[in-house]
Amino acid sequence: MLADLPSVWFVLWGNAVLAERVSLDEGAEGVAGPNERHLVENMPVDPEPATMAVALGRLRSAGARRLSLALPVPGDPLGLGGPAAFTTAAVAAGEAVLAGDRGLGLLPVGRAAAGRDAALVRWEVTADVVAAEPGERLGPAETALRLALLAAANELASLNVAAGTDRPKRSSAQRRRLPPGTDGRAAHLLETADRMLDTVAAALVDDGGALSASQAARRRAALAPLERAARRAVVAACALAMSEPRR
Repeated sequence: MLADLPSVWFVLWGNAVLAERVSLDEGAEGVAGPNERHLVENMPVDPEPATMAVALGRLRSAGARRLSLALPVPGDPLGLGGPAAFTTAAVAAGEAVLAGDRGLGLLPVGRAAAGRDAALVRWEVTADVVAAEPGERLGPAETALRLALLAAANELASLNVAAGTDRPKRSSAQRRRLPPGTDGRAAHLLETADRMLDTVAAALVDDGGALSASQAARRRAALAPLERAARRAVVAACALAMSEPRR
């Protein structure tokens, strides 16, 4: 799942650039992966479309110290503090990148074909955006995810229904390269949370053998806290993935 969310990779590799772990070009390549090209529009100073390397350089020059991730869903605007128009757009997109210390929000607003087996991802920058600290740290996020998984497993067992038809064999985060200097504990949490999100997505494709509408509803309700804990774990892992820059 996370392989399909460009905001995750923008935050991870963007923070690697800000922490002086990688160059601008390396950071841009890490955000894009092997088959994408990214353009960022409406950057401060110059609103013309900029390549990802140029955009990362401008964020660094503007004094951005850390990027954070938002993975909002209706009723849970995780990581967002306003304004309302940006929050609404981010909820619709399901993701956003925030440079909270600069009051900037970045949304992926379009994806189009850019040649054979390649895609162009467009980003739009909004000013005066507020980042809301989710209050997560690795320890609490790990614990919350573990407890949510246990609770979901127990509830599904009591209902005698399946979690899903196909268990993901490999998380999508494992298919993308993490920046050098990524904290090992954060990387493990990111991989685990990604696998849980993939599991929940697969489980919600059908009703898992539920025999009634009531049983199906209880099954979905059992999976909802696991999905929320996994999203919060991803946000925490991305926020804390980059260790201190070398001096």
